[in-house]
Amino acid sequence: MVEKIVDMQIEELKEDARMFRNEDFIKAMHIKNIDDFLFGSMWGSILTRAGDLTARVFRQMHSIEQTNEVVTVVKRRLPEIRQAIFDLGSTAPNMSELVKVQF
Repeated sequence: MVEKIVDMQIEELKEDARMFRNEDFIKAMHIKNIDDFLFGSMWGSILTRAGDLTARVFRQMHSIEQTNEVVTVVKRRLPEIRQAIFDLGSTAPNMSELVKVQF
């Protein structure tokens, strides 16, 4: 389950970066390092999706054991996740090409 969630987040990363690399967003959020921000966003999304899935399937809150499973998978796949973020540096649209988001 967690593996598939990580795979989905990596696939969606390019679209997330389109919004988060927006110059207005970066200024409004006072982001110093966009790659670290993207990783934090992925981490939060992975935990949220895993928790949501647990709630829907088992009708219960995410347990400590399930959270530990997420942490274990993310730690193991960290090089792949980081590489996907760094790869965006050459493939993500330039700031001037991004949609302007008003804050």
